[in-house]
Amino acid sequence: METVSSPGSFPRQDVSARYIMRAKLQALLERLFPNQPDLNFDIRIADDVWSFDAPRKVTEAELE
Repeated sequence: METVSSPGSFPRQDVSARYIMRAKLQALLERLFPNQPDLNFDIRIADDVWSFDAPRKVTEAELE
């Protein structure tokens, strides 16, 4: 499920919290997008699902 974030950015992305811990998700996003301002991906959790902002869609392969 994707929801719209700020104008001009990629829609928020979701990943099950069952498969990844927040620290690992943050590290992955930092590695994929080192030029992200303040390395801020606005990671949030709701109903056991992480949601985050990123400059492009993060693929399932990258999340594995």
